[in-house]
Amino acid sequence: MWRGAVRRDGVPPQECTSTTPDAMLTQTTEIAIRALLHLAIVESEDPIALPHLAAKIDVSPSYLVKVVGHLIRVGIVRSVRGVQGGVLLARDPSAISLLEVVEACQGRILGDYCEGRAQREEVCAFHHAMLEVYEAMISVLSRWHLSDLVRRPEGVVDGFVLPTCKMKLVSLGLPTRQYQA
Repeated sequence: MWRGAVRRDGVPPQECTSTTPDAMLTQTTEIAIRALLHLAIVESEDPIALPHLAAKIDVSPSYLVKVVGHLIRVGIVRSVRGVQGGVLLARDPSAISLLEVVEACQGRILGDYCEGRAQREEVCAFHHAMLEVYEAMISVLSRWHLSDLVRRPEGVVDGFVLPTCKMKLVSLGLPTRQYQA
């Protein structure tokens, strides 16, 4: 939810954080996206150590190990062992869809509410509605790639990074870039 947003009934919504049950993405997914953004923006040929990455995106190093493990298993990130080890993007940011990241961290997105009924004519109206939501989610998450997020990784208003943006990076010490508005 956005600050200042009001529901149709005029009641302000609850603050949307990754720990509320109504959040669309899990905290694991949000951290994965922030870590991937950092890796993509830094564009380093050298692996980035997990403690360093955790400090840059302001998360627990032990939790980041769990998150990165999901990304390694599906081939989004690769790890390098040793003293100079760490993690790198395994593919170009344009080849990493948000759908891949979400499914790596949250599991496969399912839209079946009528226990496997294959024919649309056999399912309830709620199932039809959820099928539309499912198809829209898959379409949007498939269309957006890490490279799209790198173009504008932070919310910016009047030249200032929004302090409430969960993807904020520049304020955490990354080199600044020219972002497309």
